[in-house]
Amino acid sequence: MRLVYFSPVPWNSFAQRPHKFVEWFHSRTNRPVLWIDPYPTRLPELSDFQRLGLNSDHESDLRPTWLSVMRPYALPIEPIPYLSMINKILWHEKIKVITHFVNESRACIVIGKPSKMAVQIINNLKNCISIYDAMDDFPNFYQGLSKKSQIKNERIIVARVSHVLASSRELQNKFARTHKSVHLIKNGLDTTTILQAKNNLSTKKSFSTHKVFGYVGMMAKWFDWLYVDSIAKLRRNDQILLIGPVSHPPPFTLPQNVRLLPSCKHTEALSAMSQFDIGLIPFQLNELSLSVDPIKFYEYKAFGLPIISSNFGEMRYRKNESGVFVTESVNDLRNVIDAALEFRYKNNEINHFIDQNSWVSSFNKIDQIISF
Repeated sequence: MRLVYFSPVPWNSFAQRPHKFVEWFHSRTNRPVLWIDPYPTRLPELSDFQRLGLNSDHESDLRPTWLSVMRPYALPIEPIPYLSMINKILWHEKIKVITHFVNESRACIVIGKPSKMAVQIINNLKNCISIYDAMDDFPNFYQGLSKKSQIKNERIIVARVSHVLASSRELQNKFARTHKSVHLIKNGLDTTTILQAKNNLSTKKSFSTHKVFGYVGMMAKWFDWLYVDSIAKLRRNDQILLIGPVSHPPPFTLPQNVRLLPSCKHTEALSAMSQFDIGLIPFQLNELSLSVDPIKFYEYKAFGLPIISSNFGEMRYRKNESGVFVTESVNDLRNVIDAALEFRYKNNEINHFIDQNSWVSSFNKIDQIISF
């Protein structure tokens, strides 16, 4: 069976769930994959230009021989009725390539992000096994006409596909209302990269009375600057280290013990985690974070870090999990910080967690749903 994967991220971005999905599929079937890079599915916003060039850690010239990458040409007009037909003309040759790829052998189509191009393919190639791999509640990241367009695209795709995979329980509940085959497939760990990063550390964290509270990731609309500010003021002698691109800056001046570092390669980010005492996931409680299963949770824990998180998304279900400290509000932070700093994992607990939460372990559950 061949695979066509409509990805929400470019192939040459740092390796995420889509990259790990296609790698798992190929290792499982030894069959070729056609990867479709995303194109603009909303009207342009200023933040789109600010993010250009970020997250480029997966070099395209390292592309495996079994993978082909397609980059559709499209104007940022998809949400505009009638005018969006221009893009269909631009896609004509690409659609022919996809159709030929699918018709050469039994195929599966996986859609990782709603789009009109994905809708066109799913409507034209009805005899294929089809999957919507829902890893975010995509319409909630859009506004106005763009949001209406994505709601429509997603609704059509969910109605057409054979199966829906949901990365969080919130997404599972959402799609279970309209589809009979919805399955929870959570995010996971790249165990090889994690173990290599842990083994290759040239320096171990030195003992110090000053603690490091760290966060790695984008600081966007869902990031809770007040949460970070509260921690910084409670722990004035410690350091709060935030690593990643900032698309939505803090609305106030941060305390002096908060340090912002720019985006870096994934391997460098993992190395930085080894110097943390606490891993932070400070997200606001809103529609953007409601459906999120943060990969940084898996990475923090793989490094043996206690985790302090706000009460959002999939983290709501981890309140009683070892090493996870979920706060209902910033008023809980003082007691939670003390408990997290005193916490220690049991022997082999981290190795067991890594084994049980690899991408392979997560995706192997698909075998119970679909016969590839």
